Amino acid sequence: MEPRNFRAAEQAALRRDRETAYRLARQVLIENPTYVPAWLLMSTLVDDPQQQRECLERVLALDPTNQTARDRLEHLRLKELLATISLFSSVAPPPVPRKLGEYLLEQGLLTEAQLHEALAEQHERKRRGERMPLGEILLRRGLLSVHALAKALVAQQQGSRGSQSESPRRLGDYLVAEGIITPDQLEAALVEQIQLRQRGIHVHLGELLRRRGYLTLDVLERFLELQRAEFFGHFAD
Repeated sequence: MEPRNFRAAEQAALRRDRETAYRLARQVLIENPTYVPAWLLMSTLVDDPQQQRECLERVLALDPTNQTARDRLEHLRLKELLATISLFSSVAPPPVPRKLGEYLLEQGLLTEAQLHEALAEQHERKRRGERMPLGEILLRRGLLSVHALAKALVAQQQGSRGSQSESPRRLGDYLVAEGIITPDQLEAALVEQIQLRQRGIHVHLGELLRRRGYLTLDVLERFLELQRAEFFGHFAD
């Protein structure tokens, strides 16, 4: 049964009369402390992130399967992560990702001669206006398998981060660094992406991860926004 004043609190919130909505929602919770919709509403009426978190955690304590509360908590976590990235700092340039060729040489997957020939082909293609990633050239030359390339790309990104203070550059690395996906899941998605590309089908990595059920569309969009914010932050004055 819907508590007295709850509907009025919702309507006040819709009118953006936050003061009235807060007062009514607070009264509802005093009289009905286990009413989940009122805690969800209250989480939108308080400005302090800690108070928002407390409201949402109360929802999950009462209803552990409440997806709305889970999504909002995830949104709070991503906002906090975004806040840790300075969008206006130009003290140091972004860390340079480790080059794929260097990693393959170190792991003994290529010889210097093979790498030199592949880079020469890449340079010649670029001169003709054709851009082709080194990994694709190595695949075409039969020097690497799809699985070996995917594993190398994951290891390359993990190694290029170096210290914890360096923020990741690519979407897959963001997601692995934050524990949203595992390195094995990223590798599997990269294998699929490379195989599709060989057939002339280009699919964004994030879409493949979503199709595999490794993350939701909402989480994907928020991490893409985080990635864009960091990228453009490097060009701030």
